[in-house]
Amino acid sequence: MKVLKILAVIILILVAAYLIVPLFLSDNVVIRAEENMDAKPEVVFRQVNSLKNWVNWSPFEADTTLKNKFSGPDRGVGCKREWDGEQAGQGTMEIMKSEPYTYIQNKISFAPGQGGGNGSWNFEPNPEGVHVTWSIHLQDLSYPHARWMGLMMQSVLAPMMEKGLNDLRQLTEKMPQPPDVKIIEVETIPSLVVPDSTTIDGMMEMFERDYNKLMTYVMKKIYRLQVSILPFIITGIRKATQG
Repeated sequence: MKVLKILAVIILILVAAYLIVPLFLSDNVVIRAEENMDAKPEVVFRQVNSLKNWVNWSPFEADTTLKNKFSGPDRGVGCKREWDGEQAGQGTMEIMKSEPYTYIQNKISFAPGQGGGNGSWNFEPNPEGVHVTWSIHLQDLSYPHARWMGLMMQSVLAPMMEKGLNDLRQLTEKMPQPPDVKIIEVETIPSLVVPDSTTIDGMMEMFERDYNKLMTYVMKKIYRLQVSILPFIITGIRKATQG
């Protein structure tokens, strides 16, 4: 009997702790990870801006039972992912803001009663490439279970996010990097343009065709100019011979 009483007291203490401690836990949790990447901001941005690309580097793909469903556009605002897995559980993610090539915000929703939150990505160019900051802000964590989960997620998610950024870094650093593009302002000059398009095989034919159009236009202008100033030339010649 004494053992049963002790066991009952222990159970009561555990239940009390399970119910009381979450009263003092926040229903909002922020987890953050950062990484410097030797890659162009646009290369890294495009990997994050399409949720289909996450399967190439995301730390949450370890669940082999994970099933994904994608909807909306392939990238940017409205791109949506729904997942279901034995370890990952159920949830959805949707891109709410996409500002090339500096910022991405996505909305995260878990199974009913388990809350949700926002994910944010900041891309800051630097001399080496880009500094990436990934933050997950869990909100409205329900009492008591979700708040316990929020407490544990701070220690569980941080290393997973760091691994994800490291995998993203290795992936993007191996990708072809776009050349640097500079915008140079020059003085405006008059020009003649013939809008046209062609395939690579038809480039020479296009150049010849458009060159003929330009020369025909120029010659017409020269002819009209000559006709318009001819009377003045004749008048000038007459004055010169008479004088």
